[in-house]
Amino acid sequence: MELDNFFVDLKDKFDVAMSRDDLVYMGDSVQHYKIQEDVNGESIAFDITLLRSLEHRPEQGSIVANPFIRPEPELTVRNSFGYHEEFRIVLNKFPIVKNHFMLTTKEFVSQDTPLSPSELLAAFTLLAKLHEEDKDSQWFSFYNCGPQSGASQPHKHIQFMTLPDKYTPFCLDLLENTNRSSRASQGVAFQVPHVPFAHYVVALPEEKEVNENILSMAFSSLLSKALSVSEEHCEMSYNFCMTTKHMMMIPRRKAKFKNLIGINSCGYMGLILCKNSDIFEHVRRIGVLRILAKVVTPLAKTFVAYAGYREMGLKFNDLIAEENPIAQKAIARLPEDESYARNFRIITAHQCALSHQLLPANKVVKPEEDTHYLIPYLLEAEKEALEKKELDNIQI
Repeated sequence: MELDNFFVDLKDKFDVAMSRDDLVYMGDSVQHYKIQEDVNGESIAFDITLLRSLEHRPEQGSIVANPFIRPEPELTVRNSFGYHEEFRIVLNKFPIVKNHFMLTTKEFVSQDTPLSPSELLAAFTLLAKLHEEDKDSQWFSFYNCGPQSGASQPHKHIQFMTLPDKYTPFCLDLLENTNRSSRASQGVAFQVPHVPFAHYVVALPEEKEVNENILSMAFSSLLSKALSVSEEHCEMSYNFCMTTKHMMMIPRRKAKFKNLIGINSCGYMGLILCKNSDIFEHVRRIGVLRILAKVVTPLAKTFVAYAGYREMGLKFNDLIAEENPIAQKAIARLPEDESYARNFRIITAHQCALSHQLLPANKVVKPEEDTHYLIPYLLEAEKEALEKKELDNIQI
């Protein structure tokens, strides 16, 4: 994937576009309000930003008026990117920060679909290049997936922007105090204990060790966690954030707080974006944690209870709720031997629960045996459900 002098090209493109009013950015009028909120004896940092140019951004795009099928040349940084040249790199017309850009698919793909291995690799490759060429900035990427995620366009796009100077979001703060190599080698998705909403974090290994398979397995691990706490509907929504050090996923149930304050992935990196003074003051008065917790799937008590699931003979994918229609379809498609093994593990765990005993050490599921056997079928079933919805909504 050709990216020589990418940051220089990106910066030059942004500067020219801004000078010619090809994008809407009011950087000089941006107001930042940094706060610390305490929860359970711990402190979490947030950056509340007043950015009036957001008032010009459409709340919801459409497939008909799709800006990504034929993007403006003035905003196009790379017209082809990826091993199969299936992506474009374009500037965000309504940037939050300088050099804010997006990775988009050339052909229309729904924003409601999970990220593919090639999309994850392309995004990570861009982050690694930015880490190399723009050492003074903290870059992250984010993806708003599903109707309640805060996405403003239906065409698939991953966004890239920088964090404020001298600011560290809670997820990266946690990784600084975590043994990265052991976490990554186990593929463990974990949570910050004092944060009062469902969120799942996976540490990534060193950049040179990251490949498409590692990214796919980490993403699948996060998706399985999010599915395990999702509410019973077909259209799952979540926010996904990635740096060169970590991935994080947050399952969503509402796009807005009280139909007033819209929250997307930036909110869970601690960046609260306000388009006018009324919303800005509203956020300061109510408190960021309260707002974030209200629009996310509640922290599942069952997840904590299942912390010892391997000791009961279960794999993590066994915990995914069968009441979810997508999960039902995925489970029905399992090969006969895999379906039998799943049922046997669930029966064994039920017997352990009744007897209040755990399995002996030689019967416990080992970490390397805890495979994400159900994820490929879940992704397939979710894709079909979304395609069916799109077909049903076609007007003739």
